[in-house]
Amino acid sequence: FVVAGGRTRGHRCFRDAWTYRVATGSWTESATLPDPEAYPCRWGHTLTRVPATRGASPFPDGRAVETVATFGGRFLEPGEKKKSGAYVYLNDLWLYDPVADEWARGAVLGETRPPARDHHVAAFARGGLYIHGGKLTDQAPKALGDLWRYDVAAKRWQELTPASGPSTRYLHGAAPWPNAEVTGAGQATGAVIVFGGEHIKSRKRTKKYDRMNDVWLFSPTTGNWTCLVEDALEADPNALVQSSAYLPMAGELAGGLVMALVLVAAVLHARFREGDSGGPLGVRSP
Repeated sequence: FVVAGGRTRGHRCFRDAWTYRVATGSWTESATLPDPEAYPCRWGHTLTRVPATRGASPFPDGRAVETVATFGGRFLEPGEKKKSGAYVYLNDLWLYDPVADEWARGAVLGETRPPARDHHVAAFARGGLYIHGGKLTDQAPKALGDLWRYDVAAKRWQELTPASGPSTRYLHGAAPWPNAEVTGAGQATGAVIVFGGEHIKSRKRTKKYDRMNDVWLFSPTTGNWTCLVEDALEADPNALVQSSAYLPMAGELAGGLVMALVLVAAVLHARFREGDSGGPLGVRSP
């Protein structure tokens, strides 16, 4: 797996990338990072596995290989102190081949692209990189709730506008669900799952947050969001599996997914109540 960028508690920003190779149990640092002007240090970005797609290679030789997509994030201008307005938010897209240690900027045809943001989520499904939510300022209540798709073959961004969906949020999680069957046609069509997150309600004196435990599914086939769980802490996994007839998967797999989501929600809930450390999971909010 690949780790890239991030920051320290003192807002020291990293501009590096490392690959951990399971077979050898070793880390390797990328020696071919793009120019700093084009690819600045960052945190709050996403790294997403993109399968090899024929005709969608970002590299000059046209090879179809599995890559890691880096999107967005932010950094603090050198010499600036932590304050709103000093941050630079990003909306650039990069694709990295960890085997060849080669980077390529994601080509974008047309002028349409997502606004800059950080602490969003990303997942790949059915030929597209999906971006949801995040924020472009630390000021309440400016979290985002938009949904975007980058078509890796057509090299175009498209904003998707379902009639309803998750509330505005950041610091949530997302993952592809390749075997999800949403249409009821007996064929796995794939989906994107989104869980949790938070939203700043107020910054008067101390931060106040709305924190979510809900689980949403987006179907690339239908173009719609479906709320699977309103509150994961109160969910009955057995009942959820039985009532999810529109997702006819093997019961063990569906149950395992729901149980995992419930467990994550319980851990998050417990950590949130340990006291306000300025952010979830004991990490100070940047």
